[in-house]
Amino acid sequence: MNDRVSGFMKKIELWLRKCEAGDVTSFPQLDRWLSTHSKKKKKTLQTVKAHLDKLSTEFKSYFPDIEDACAEKDWIRNPFMANCIHSAPRVSRKASWTCLQIVA
Repeated sequence: MNDRVSGFMKKIELWLRKCEAGDVTSFPQLDRWLSTHSKKKKKTLQTVKAHLDKLSTEFKSYFPDIEDACAEKDWIRNPFMANCIHSAPRVSRKASWTCLQIVA
């Protein structure tokens, strides 16, 4: 679940950057609507940006340490990575040695 929440939070940040640049192609219905209502584009983009800012803030308050929680599980996703010993402190000496041999 942490990966999904983290991924969604990254999407919000991407949408926010694109919205600041005036690009709303990530939201097809909004993009179509803005193409026919060009006079309201600036105000609408401000509203969308404010909404995305608020959404990002709320997610960060509900999941303050989501990046750390995801990083803790990296060694499970890829047990053959170089720093698996540091990521998984409860690994036995034998398992650590095996990990080092596989990585090397």
